[in-house]
Amino acid sequence: MPALKIERQRFMTDIINPSLSSHSTRDDGSASTHLHRSHSDGSSPLVLGSDASTTNPGITKIHSANASWGKRTVWVILILLGCLIFIGSLENMSNPQFAFSASIFLDGYVFAAITPIYYAKFSDRVGRGEALSVAFVFYFLGLILMGSARHSPQVSAGDVLRYIGHAGVSVLPAILIADITTLRFRGLALSLTSLLPLINTFLWPPMVTGLGQTNTWRFGFFTFAIILPFFVLPIVALVVMAQRKWSKGEVVSSSSTSLAGRVAALDLLGLSILTVSVAFIIVAAYFGRISYGQKTSTSWDSPTVIVLLVLGLLLFPAFVLFELKWKKSPVSYARLFQSKIVLAILAVAFFQQFALLVSVDYQFMAHCELFCFHVSRASPQRLGSASAFYLRDALRMTSYGAAVVAGVTMLLTRRSSKWLLVAGLVVQLVGTGIMIRRGGAVDKAEFIVCQIIQGIGAGFAHLAIIVAAQASVIHVDVASITAFVFLLGFLGEYIGSSIGIEVWYKRLLSILGTQFPDKTTAELINEIRSWPYGSGYGYPSADPMADALKAAFKTVSVRLCIISTCLTIIPIAIAFFFVQTIELGSTQNAVDHQTLDGKTERVEETQV
Repeated sequence: MPALKIERQRFMTDIINPSLSSHSTRDDGSASTHLHRSHSDGSSPLVLGSDASTTNPGITKIHSANASWGKRTVWVILILLGCLIFIGSLENMSNPQFAFSASIFLDGYVFAAITPIYYAKFSDRVGRGEALSVAFVFYFLGLILMGSARHSPQVSAGDVLRYIGHAGVSVLPAILIADITTLRFRGLALSLTSLLPLINTFLWPPMVTGLGQTNTWRFGFFTFAIILPFFVLPIVALVVMAQRKWSKGEVVSSSSTSLAGRVAALDLLGLSILTVSVAFIIVAAYFGRISYGQKTSTSWDSPTVIVLLVLGLLLFPAFVLFELKWKKSPVSYARLFQSKIVLAILAVAFFQQFALLVSVDYQFMAHCELFCFHVSRASPQRLGSASAFYLRDALRMTSYGAAVVAGVTMLLTRRSSKWLLVAGLVVQLVGTGIMIRRGGAVDKAEFIVCQIIQGIGAGFAHLAIIVAAQASVIHVDVASITAFVFLLGFLGEYIGSSIGIEVWYKRLLSILGTQFPDKTTAELINEIRSWPYGSGYGYPSADPMADALKAAFKTVSVRLCIISTCLTIIPIAIAFFFVQTIELGSTQNAVDHQTLDGKTERVEETQV
């Protein structure tokens, strides 16, 4: 029994930080022995990585912190990160429902997309704890400003600050988990810390309904402003204190001796090009989606949108070329863009979200009468809006659970298999493809099953993408690759949903305009947007407009599902041909085989 207890303790230690079980040097003066992987040609795999680590003090700080933490401290950090993700997700799902103007979202979307890149750069240059504290300040100020706002400009400013802070609270936990967990347990840690938001599916519908009915929306912002510090500040304190204790006098940056060196290390020109590119793309997609399928000055085929979209799409490769030109700089993104595997993973991250969001929202809209109505000849009865939210979130709920299954699979197989990624994408394709069956005329059970199938595929794919991305780069690039996965996933989601809106309204207006020629385009759009939450509840069961809307919704939904199914083939092909299976061992990454405290694992090769 004592032997079993000792083995269990070793196992629990290896989950978090295997370097602690390999006799790492601690402040008690114990001996330090590390295994290192030797190369037959005598070359060092860390020439470039070492320079980058020196230029990025944040990496050296987290190495030192890992050397000082015990397993209990790391478990506490993981639990706090899970709670932080839970609070951030709940706030983001509930509070934006009460935004005063759709235009306020535009600024927020731009900042939500691009700020993860800045947080990643800042956390590398300064430190993980310091970056999280900056995100907390923005988040807290944004919540307070929105809760106390009296005018629209104050709401806009508060929403922008809130989006900036929420972006940091979203991406930095994924980066920290990559810093403090080994590859083998990375997937399980990421999935478990993201499992708590599953509870939000049952919390946010009654919150939105209750706050909306009682007109106490300000209470929501103030509540989250009070709760947030209890989860952020302990994490910041643990990380910053460990960094200061163990890295004092050790972090010396070769570029910190001059102002010019510090500015160059931030790569401000490259980040500016990327920021403008992302802003142009999001603004173009926003203008396209608010045209609602009409021929206007901001529709997809208008000169304004075309110019913005073309400039955005041209500036993105310009950013890549700029970084490749400065590939000798240890702070550039050249290492990422020179790796075919990394580029393939980023492409999969974009197209997976792009294909999913083209149709997923409109699958619910086309079949919401299954859940929002009990149609009878006497009178239609409305199902509570909270119940409709639950059913709409079936895909989200399933994806959280599926991610845990994927994390356990990685733990047991010790592989970040491309087959896990391909399988997830194929399952997502099947779930979307089933919606095409019988012209979209599915019953309630079939609809929920389709959402569950898509959620299983999305959950597997999401986790496989992030683990494969973090495993395919050296530690100094982990923050950057994580931020790029978030960025491209966000762009895929936003562009996909914008194209879905265009197809949705354009086809609906065409169908309904033929059946109701006496109604204007504005009247038809109002009918579409109010169904089933507005005047649609007043329709009798045999009303021509109600029947036409139901039939048209299903017809257009099938078309969107066909588009989504075809688009899902793209990430499947990329993953099949370009993504490789990665061995998930007891190191931080699968490239230079560093342990969590920055040492290099060396495995002596036996001569046969």
